[in-house]
Order: sequence, then C-alpha cells, then structure tokens
Amino acid sequence: MSLWKKSRPPAKISERVASRPRVFVPESVLATTERLIASTREHEEVVYWAGLEGPHGIVAVSALAPDADTTYGSFDTTAASNAIIIQWAASRGLGIVAQLHCHPDHRVGHSRGDDLGALMPYENFLSIVVPHYGTSGIGDFQTSGLHRYEQGRFRRLTSSEVLSTIVVVPTAANFRGA
Repeated sequence: MSLWKKSRPPAKISERVASRPRVFVPESVLATTERLIASTREHEEVVYWAGLEGPHGIVAVSALAPDADTTYGSFDTTAASNAIIIQWAASRGLGIVAQLHCHPDHRVGHSRGDDLGALMPYENFLSIVVPHYGTSGIGDFQTSGLHRYEQGRFRRLTSSEVLSTIVVVPTAANFRGA
C-alpha cells in the first residue's frame, strides 16, 4: 500500500452514499428474483438484473437466470451462458446492473470466490448475497449482504447505505384523487 493511501483520510459514509446511484426494483422483478434464487433450495443459485441507468438512478427491469453449475457452496457460469444473457439484455437496450446469488446459511459476506466470480464488476455494480438459499425471500434487503464495486473492489454496504440504495417500487398501485 502506498504512503498516500495510508495517509489519505477515508471518505465519510455520507459522501460515499451521496455519490452512489439508487437502484429501483419493481416488486415484480423482486418476486421473480426470489423465485429463481430459491429454485433448488439445496444449491447456490445466481440471478442477474438487467436494467437501465438514468439521471436519477438505476432501474432493474428483468431478473435473468444464466445456465450455471451449482453446488451446496458455489455456482459457476460459463462465458457462453453469460454471453447469452448479455446479448439478450443488450438487444433490448439494457445492461446488467446487479448480480444476486444465495448462500446456504446466514452468512452474506463476499468470499474470495464471489469477488473473482462476479460477472462483470464495474464502478457501482451491485453483488447481492441472499442467505439460506433464498428460502426466506429477500424482503427489505436488510438480511442480505449488499456489496458495491468501488475503486476496484467490492465493499459491503452498511444498513443505512442499503436503505438509501435499494428502493422497492410497487408494481401496481391504486391511487384515488382527492
């Protein structure tokens, strides 16, 4: 580590949060994600969110499950299966905005394998780890581990950062004017 990195004060959390985009997830995308992530209930599963980035944040519009070899404690996708997903998204003007996968127990930290196996990390890319093979759902994301790719590495977000990052949007709402 360089002397500059050692002596430079870390950015305050409020500064990091303010500079990071919010991610808007429709309930329908969340429901599809929960169904896909808990599909086997005995292996890790992986799901990608395809979406758009705009001036007010990122909107996830689809949940996509690539072909993957899965085990009790890992998943592995091939370049070919990822290319199919990326091509599908690109042909619709979308990008891959997040990766989600599940772990067998309560631990939601990123392993070295999670860091190395992330689909295509770029600044602000989210990697979300869901506990208990997703059998309890994802809910408000407070029991999941949200990791944002920042300055060349994944960093787990704090509870307050999770609240200011993920916005679940009702798919259908009934509003009546006054």
